[in-house]
Amino acid sequence: MLQKRQLFGCYRNRLYNQRGISLLPLAISIAIFTIIAVQYNLPQIEQQRRKVNITNAQMTSAQILNAALDYRVDNGLWPVNASDLTPTYLSIINNNAWGHGWTFIQPPGSLGLVLATQTRDNRTAMALAAKYGAIARVCANGIQLCGAPDLNGNWVHIGIAPP
Repeated sequence: MLQKRQLFGCYRNRLYNQRGISLLPLAISIAIFTIIAVQYNLPQIEQQRRKVNITNAQMTSAQILNAALDYRVDNGLWPVNASDLTPTYLSIINNNAWGHGWTFIQPPGSLGLVLATQTRDNRTAMALAAKYGAIARVCANGIQLCGAPDLNGNWVHIGIAPP
């Protein structure tokens, strides 16, 4: 009987002498909380990035359109392509936030000009076109003029009239 008490007492003391938490459960807990935090914040981060990209594209397109108007006033005709504006009217023309360039479309028989660019998806194209209101359309056919807005397209056409 004495032997059993000593064994039991020894085992019991060993349990009471352990303090703190082991490293493995702590690491697992931190990993789980990190995954939960990332999954919660990822959509908000993506939405914020989308807004910033749309704002940057709007600012760039406004600069290009202003430079095109200046070109028209100075030369009497619209620029054929965006590179006609550099370096006199714009120092550099960057691609839009989605990595696509800017293209001019000259409507036949029109005195105006259309600035076209491709976005990442339809939702982004709609948001960028909404920044310009009635002078912009969302199209699916790229650098060809679109007759009516296309709700499935990812191209934005921004029209400009002569001064």
